Amino acid sequence: MLVVTDGSALYPPVIAAVWPEAEHQRCVFHFIKQLNEELREPLWAAYATLPAPPKRKRGRPNRRGRPKKRGRPREDGRKWDNREAVKAGR
Repeated sequence: MLVVTDGSALYPPVIAAVWPEAEHQRCVFHFIKQLNEELREPLWAAYATLPAPPKRKRGRPNRRGRPKKRGRPREDGRKWDNREAVKAGR
């Protein structure tokens, strides 16, 4: 038999008295929670020693260094033709 608890020091003697052959195991959630609490300060201290990333330019960056599509020539004149048709229909 296996008994899973939150790791409190109160449980082992009671579990041994009630179920002498049972194994006692700590809950994974509580184990990871304690691990995160213990490692928080050392990890932030290590993070503070890392160099700061370089500042970026203002505005939205280009798409992987390619030029912006704004103002590119169109392959066909559909947009211009549609515009002229709308003007003629007014």
